[in-house]
Amino acid sequence: MKISKLVVVMALFCIFALVGCGTDEASRSETFDVDIEIREETFVAQINNIIRNRQEYLDKKIKIEGIYELTRMDDSDTDFPFVFRYINLVFAEDFFAQEDISDLDMPRTGLKIFWEYELPDNGSWVEAVGILEEFDFDFRGYRLTGHRLKLVSLTVLEERGVEIINYYL
Repeated sequence: MKISKLVVVMALFCIFALVGCGTDEASRSETFDVDIEIREETFVAQINNIIRNRQEYLDKKIKIEGIYELTRMDDSDTDFPFVFRYINLVFAEDFFAQEDISDLDMPRTGLKIFWEYELPDNGSWVEAVGILEEFDFDFRGYRLTGHRLKLVSLTVLEERGVEIINYYL
């Protein structure tokens, strides 16, 4: 009797150990089908197109990678989580692009995000996947409608991409 109990316990232990070490779908990092992926090479152009033609992008699943920051618009009572990249405006006569991002006044572009869970530290490099939606917010005493990505995924990445995008004028 003792031997059969020992065999059962060992068999259960082996089963639990094997199940715990499996490679089922839940243990893999999740991937999402997206309608639009904001790419490094065309980051500024794609963001500008989304901003100018917002209605065409509503309810589309968009993937963006960039710097995360909780930012506040001037005179607004609301902080907005934002995924962006810096823009270096390069005029035709300029030969060298700025590589130092310590200038906090450097222009930047990206998308506001909405995430119901814990947000990363400011300055983190993230990949955000979400659906573009409209949302209401207060600005200088007025109720306005803006656009943001309602996220289905927010991942902090170790490897950073290009933080400063050269935009040639």
